[in-house]
Amino acid sequence: MAGTLLAVGLFEQKNDVELNIAGVVYGLASAVTYSLFLFLTYRLQADCDPVQKSAMMIISAGMTIGILLILAGIMIAEHTARQ
Repeated sequence: MAGTLLAVGLFEQKNDVELNIAGVVYGLASAVTYSLFLFLTYRLQADCDPVQKSAMMIISAGMTIGILLILAGIMIAEHTARQ
């Protein structure tokens, strides 16, 4: 995390770096989603059929992406309506 902040120049003297709120939200959502993915795949039983386990992971990933796309579409529609 510190390397990313240094790479974007957040601590430089100019202070002309602007953070994009949508980028911060997407980055945090990505971190939370990945953490949940790791946690939930660990919770799936080891004796579960590999095909069934893969199907559950694919379905949950698709649902997550679908929800994020719907939310992104709503945000884009609201932004377009304001202009």
